[in-house]
Amino acid sequence: MTAIFKHSLTKMTICGMIMMMLVGCATVKEMNLGQKYENSKSWVKEKWHSMEDKLSSSEDDETALQPYSKNSNYLVYRTKWSYETLPGIAAWFTGDSENWKTLAAANPKLKPKHIPAHQPVLIPAKLVKKKTRPTEAFAAKYRVYYFVHQVRWSGESLSLIAKWYTGHYGNWKKFGASESGPESQSYCAG
Repeated sequence: MTAIFKHSLTKMTICGMIMMMLVGCATVKEMNLGQKYENSKSWVKEKWHSMEDKLSSSEDDETALQPYSKNSNYLVYRTKWSYETLPGIAAWFTGDSENWKTLAAANPKLKPKHIPAHQPVLIPAKLVKKKTRPTEAFAAKYRVYYFVHQVRWSGESLSLIAKWYTGHYGNWKKFGASESGPESQSYCAG
């Protein structure tokens, strides 16, 4: 939600609470309406200030990058969603998704197309153009959907695997294959 929408929603909520209190005040006979109104004004003022504080210290304004204690040439970003990718992180923080290769070299243990949530990612400080946390919509834009297929029998071709997963032999062109020893893997884009 944008800050303007949050602000408008807060105002409408407080106005609704004031109306409910005033309606409730009319039914109470022990206390006069003026005194109830004054009490409600101070309560609303207190709530208004606490909500403004929450809105002004929004997570969007905070820096998502922290200094890396072992090397001052790097900053650390801790991922928020389980579907973040190095190209997405590079695009957000450096302005160029092609910088994912530099990030991959700095983070050799990470899978570039699938990084678990809360995983630290090193980013060279000289490449950083933006320090705020990426939005969920932006991170989702770089999400990669795929299945990993282990080849178990001789004769399994990409076209046969394509037929199994997609229903059409011709979809083998959309697959990327990776050789990893005696058993190879096929990455099927979804």
